[in-house]
Amino acid sequence: QGVACLAAVQEAVWTGADDSQLRIWDTSGRCTKVCQGHARGVQALVFQEAADIVWSASDDKSVRAWSTDGDCLFVCTGHTKGVKCLATFGGNIWSGSDDNTLRMWTRQG
Repeated sequence: QGVACLAAVQEAVWTGADDSQLRIWDTSGRCTKVCQGHARGVQALVFQEAADIVWSASDDKSVRAWSTDGDCLFVCTGHTKGVKCLATFGGNIWSGSDDNTLRMWTRQG
């Protein structure tokens, strides 16, 4: 399954793939952790440095928040179709979906 997105997170690179998994890679290119939680392909990743949170968006209609260690902190739901993109702005996370909506998320989900 192909890599769909990536994000630089501290001293690592995170990738999201069509197989629904996130992977954390060290600077030598070795996969150090596989993170599971999404039910469908991961389409976007963004690192919110101020909060130390990695956000992922998926075709499963959800946005997930992850610790930089790769533990899922919480899940944000509300989109009715796959989530395709993420952006960080003003201390919040914004997601765009195939349902033609834009949603704003906070640290509390």
